[in-house]
Amino acid sequence: MRHAKILLFMFASLLLQRAMAAETEPNNTSATANTLAANGSNSGKINSAGDIDWWKVTTTADGRLDVTLTPLSGRYTWVYIYDKNGTTLLNSKYSNGAFTFSQDGLAAGTYYLKVNTYYGTDTGSYNISNTLVQPADANDAEPNNSRAQAKILPLAGNRTGHVGYYYDNARDTADWWQVTTNADGQLNLTLTQGNGEYVWIYLFDNNGTTLLNSQYSNGTFTLSQNGLAAGTYYIRVNCYYNNKFAPYKLSNTLTLPAQANDPEANNTKEQAVNLGVNSTATGHIGYYYNNIRDTFDWYKVTIPEDGMIALTLTPAIGEYVWAYLFDNNGTSLLNSSYSTGKFTINTDGLAAGTYYVRVNCYYNNKFAPYTLTDSLKKYTNKTDAEPNGSAYLAKTLSANQANSGHVGFYYNNKRDTADWHKINYTGSQNGTMTVTLNFEDPFTSGYNYTYMTIYKDTNAAPLYNTYTNAGVLTANLSALSQGYYWVKIRCYYASDFQPYSITPTFTQTKAVITVQSTTVSAACDSASSITFRCTKSKAPYRVQLYRNGVAYNAVRTVNNTANFTYTNLPSGVYYATVFGDGATGSAFGRSTNVALVPIPTNTRTTAITNVQARLNWNTVTCAKYFSVKYRKATDTAWVTTNTNGNTTFLIIRNLTGGTQYFWRVASADSANNLSAIGNYTDSVAFTTTAALAGNVVESGVTVKPVQQDKLNVRIYPNPVTTAFTIQLSNMNANNKVSLTLRNMNSAIVWSKANVPAASVNNSKIDVAAFANGLYILEVKDHATNEIITSRIAVAK
Repeated sequence: MRHAKILLFMFASLLLQRAMAAETEPNNTSATANTLAANGSNSGKINSAGDIDWWKVTTTADGRLDVTLTPLSGRYTWVYIYDKNGTTLLNSKYSNGAFTFSQDGLAAGTYYLKVNTYYGTDTGSYNISNTLVQPADANDAEPNNSRAQAKILPLAGNRTGHVGYYYDNARDTADWWQVTTNADGQLNLTLTQGNGEYVWIYLFDNNGTTLLNSQYSNGTFTLSQNGLAAGTYYIRVNCYYNNKFAPYKLSNTLTLPAQANDPEANNTKEQAVNLGVNSTATGHIGYYYNNIRDTFDWYKVTIPEDGMIALTLTPAIGEYVWAYLFDNNGTSLLNSSYSTGKFTINTDGLAAGTYYVRVNCYYNNKFAPYTLTDSLKKYTNKTDAEPNGSAYLAKTLSANQANSGHVGFYYNNKRDTADWHKINYTGSQNGTMTVTLNFEDPFTSGYNYTYMTIYKDTNAAPLYNTYTNAGVLTANLSALSQGYYWVKIRCYYASDFQPYSITPTFTQTKAVITVQSTTVSAACDSASSITFRCTKSKAPYRVQLYRNGVAYNAVRTVNNTANFTYTNLPSGVYYATVFGDGATGSAFGRSTNVALVPIPTNTRTTAITNVQARLNWNTVTCAKYFSVKYRKATDTAWVTTNTNGNTTFLIIRNLTGGTQYFWRVASADSANNLSAIGNYTDSVAFTTTAALAGNVVESGVTVKPVQQDKLNVRIYPNPVTTAFTIQLSNMNANNKVSLTLRNMNSAIVWSKANVPAASVNNSKIDVAAFANGLYILEVKDHATNEIITSRIAVAK
């Protein structure tokens, strides 16, 4: 039984030895090395004195290779790790018990393990295994050992990598990355290495050779480079010591300035960016990329009127920054200043035009974000009309009011050295005039010494010639004749400027405007015209035409006293006003009113009796009402009456029987409290019938003269606001009557036909539905065929 147990033990040991004994001979050289699977194990045996076993293990990733050897016979046994060539020793260790030794910083590849006993005479079995321990940070994609091979590092992103890892007698000495920024700012690179080794970061310009910054550490650190313009930059990562390695994590952020960048390119005057008046711009100056620095930012500002330009610049990071103001040529310097904080440069006495602003750092290697604000401070007294630098260019001053002006203001390398004005004196002969020059304080100085010189004849001695810096000059002139006087304003010093107002004061004589002729269209269209003529004062005259009391078209300048015509005028009431040269206020002439309405046509007389007649004409749609004149043939004076609104007839009453009359009619227009009457028609003659004469027929109706004991019609109240009462008398209550109410266009608005007189006597008629105006009530007595008419005024 004991023998059987021994046999069983020997058999199990044999099986175990067969399972572990993966070594096969010959394996005494690297060329004949047995394969040791990655992360696997094998057994081997030193069979004889001097025997050597070789193994090869292939790793698939960077990391630390751990080799574990267990001698089974208690003999001291060596293990060696060699590079791919089998000769470059990387590490070794021996022991007579189980041990593990490691080689870190190995790149993926095939490595060789050599096993032999420490003493050459020893033999023995062993077990061997390996483990690859990988870094926590994944490797970067190779190759990336040069700028040309640089891998993308996303903006505001991160990547991991391994640097300095070794294989096949070569070390991955550098990793290259490229990051592309999309704006100016500070690029921050943060590196966290994974094994405590010192690691460098280098930041290069776009060429990959110009070093911008670098830093190293054996912990987490951040390298920051400010003042970079948008572009692609390169990063190199390597170990501080050439024989070291490290896994790492690399990330980046871009910190933008609070101030937005200016539009590029604006590096020259020709590229200047428009800076609106009273506006603010932000920009970056001195930012760097691709071996180029943005050294200048140019702006242009166009001021619409004279004044002072204030430029305020605020550097953002404490660097010295210049601001320059140039003339229109971009080279003539007008003002400049610099500071590390907010500052303002004020440049006064500038005329309207385009100026240029340049911003740059004081030091060529510096940069700064900034805010630039411009403002235009304007004078209460505006500039005078230019050119007026000579007497023959003088413009006429407005009389009796302040005329503003600027003298000595500068633009485009020129200064307005003199202002010439003229005064059209229309006062009385041998009269007086006061000319007052008032100064306005310049923004950056007090009053400047300024001359006022007044001439009647510029070739003769002046009537007045004085200067002051006290703020006012007053010339009192007397014994003046009507005509022009010239005034010259200039600064005492050629480099000075002065805003001012000048007021000539005298009693003005008005210009006169008269209507010379009119052409009135026969239709209500726009084919009429008026001809005027201006006299008195002096040309040029300023004429304003009015229609219905409202200014019609623009002011017209008339340069002489000849006739001039307005054409294509629509119907309406017209008049014109005129100012002589320099006249103001109420010193204007006014023409008479002109009514441009057609002359009525087809004049005729109907319904003639011994005491009344109906005067008729055709419709004139653009008339507001009509003016009618009539008289006896033996009289010279006309009786004038107006219709109530636009109608086509008028009944005149209280005429004398058996008498010849003449009448005529004109269209009239009115609006905005203005009224005017057009041309009258030719006179129309008619003769009234004799008293109690025979019947007169109009439109088939017989109208008899009214007898006092016959039908009588009374209307009350009249005028009427709500309703009127009809009262009939002097007739049989059973007689039949017809009543018709017509408006002034003869249209029937109410009627009752063939009803008993008693049914309408004392009846009320509601006028709520009637428009305001005059109406005619016709009452016909069917028993006598008589018609009585009464006028009713509706005024609600």
